[in-house]
Amino acid sequence: MSTILRGAGTAALGSTLLQVTTLLYSIPVVRLLGPEKYGVIGLVNTLIAAIAPLALVGMGPALSYYLPRVYSPRDVPGVKAVVFSSVRIVTISSMCLLAGTVLFACLGARAVFNSTDVSRILLLLSVSIPLSSLAQLCEGFLRGTKHAASVFRVRLSGAAARLLTVPLVLWVSRGDILLMALCLVASNGVSLFFGVREFFGKVLPWRSWRRQSGTPSYTRHLLSFSWPIMVSQYVQVVGKKADVILIAHFLTNSHVGIYRPAVIISQLLWFVPQALTFLLFPVMNELLGEGKRQDFFAVTQRTMKCVLYANLPLAVVLAVLASNILSLLYGSNFVEGCTALRWLATGATLQSFYVTSTYIIHSQRRPELWMYTALGGMGTNVFLNILLIPRYGINGAAIATACSYVVTTIMAMATAAMLIRKVLFPTSVLGAVVLSATTVGVALFVNGDFEDNCLLLAGYAVAMAAWLVAFERRDMREAMRLVRNAADRTGAQTEG
Repeated sequence: MSTILRGAGTAALGSTLLQVTTLLYSIPVVRLLGPEKYGVIGLVNTLIAAIAPLALVGMGPALSYYLPRVYSPRDVPGVKAVVFSSVRIVTISSMCLLAGTVLFACLGARAVFNSTDVSRILLLLSVSIPLSSLAQLCEGFLRGTKHAASVFRVRLSGAAARLLTVPLVLWVSRGDILLMALCLVASNGVSLFFGVREFFGKVLPWRSWRRQSGTPSYTRHLLSFSWPIMVSQYVQVVGKKADVILIAHFLTNSHVGIYRPAVIISQLLWFVPQALTFLLFPVMNELLGEGKRQDFFAVTQRTMKCVLYANLPLAVVLAVLASNILSLLYGSNFVEGCTALRWLATGATLQSFYVTSTYIIHSQRRPELWMYTALGGMGTNVFLNILLIPRYGINGAAIATACSYVVTTIMAMATAAMLIRKVLFPTSVLGAVVLSATTVGVALFVNGDFEDNCLLLAGYAVAMAAWLVAFERRDMREAMRLVRNAADRTGAQTEG
C-alpha cells in the first residue's frame, strides 16, 4: 500500500508539472514562430505523436503488468530476458516505422499537406521515433518495478531540455524551424539518456550485465500482453490528434498554428481529473478490495464532484476571457482561435468524469470495454471533423472534438454503471453546471469589454461559493478530508 501511495502522489505531482511545463514552453515558441511556422511544427509533432505509439507496440504499459511477475533483484537472468526481448521488439518496430516515415516525408507528405516545410521537418523529426520509443520503454521498466518518481524524472528531463533550449535557439536564429527540429530531436535524446541512467540505477546495476548464454525469450509472452494495449492506446491517440491532421489537410498550416494554442490551454482542464484520481485511487482501490461497495460509491461520487467543481470555474474563465488570454499569452495573431478555445474548454469540462469512469472499468478487469469507448470517441471525432472543418474551419474542428469528448464520457460512464450496477453521476452538480453555462451565455450575448467580463466573473464566483455553501458543504468537507489524508499519507510514506 505504501508503494501505491507514493506512486499516486508522484503521478499527481508529475502530471501537474508536465502540464505547466508544456504551457510555459509554448508561450515563447508560439510568439517567436507566428501562425504559419508554428502550424508546421505543430502538425509534424502531431504526426510523430500519432506514429510513435505503434513503435512502442504497447510495451510500456504491458511491462507495468508483466514485469512485477518476474522481477526480483536476485533473478537477474529473468529480468535480463524480459529487457532483451522488449528492447528487441521496440527497436525492430521503431526502425520499421522510421523507414516508413522517411518514405512518407519524401514521397507523400507534400501531396497530402501541400507544404515542402512539412516534408523537411518530418524528415528530421522522424529520428525522434526510436529515441522516444526507447525512452518510454525505460519508463515501462521503471513503472513495472515500482519506481514512479523515476518515470517523471525521465519525462521532465526532456520537457526541461525543450524549455531551456528551443526558445533560445529560435530567438538567436530568428525563427529557424530546422534548428528547432534538431533541438526537439536532442531533447528526445536527453529523455532516453536519463531513462537509461535511471534504469541502471534503479532496476539493474550496470555491473550485473555480463553476457550469459541461453537467455530465454519472452517475446511471445510480452506481445500477448502488449498488443491489446497498443490497439486501445492508438485508437485514443488517433482520436485526439485527428483534428490537427485534418485541419492541415483541408485548410492551411496557419490555421493549425492558430488552433494549437487553444488546444494547449484547454488541456489545463485535464490535470485536475488526473491529479485527483491518481491521488485518491489507492483509497478507492482499498475500499473495493475490502468489499465496502457503499463507501466506494460515496468516495467515487465525491471525487467526481471535486473534479467538476475545480474545472467549472477555470472553464468559465477560459470561455469568458478567451480572446484576452490568447492575446496575452500568444499575441493578437492568435485571437482568432477564441471560439475554438471556448468549445474545447467546454468539451474538456464535460469530460471531467472520464478518468474516474475508466478507473472503474479497469478495476473490474474489463479493459477491452475501455477500448470500445475509445473507438466510439475516435469514430465520432474523425467523422465530425471531416464533416465540419470544410464548412466551419477550426471552429468546426473544436466542435467535433468537444462532441467526441462528450460521446467518450457518456460511453465510459454507461460502461462503468453497467459493471458496478449503479449510476454514479452526481446529479446535485447540475445546478452549478446551469449557473456556469448561464454566465458564459450572458458574456457572449452582452459582448462587453475586459472590465465588464471581470465584473461578471466576480459575480459568478460569489454565486458559485454560495451554491457550494448551501448545497455541497458537507460533501466538499468530506472530499477535502479525503484529499488531505491521501496527500499526508503519501508524504509520510515518501519521507519514510
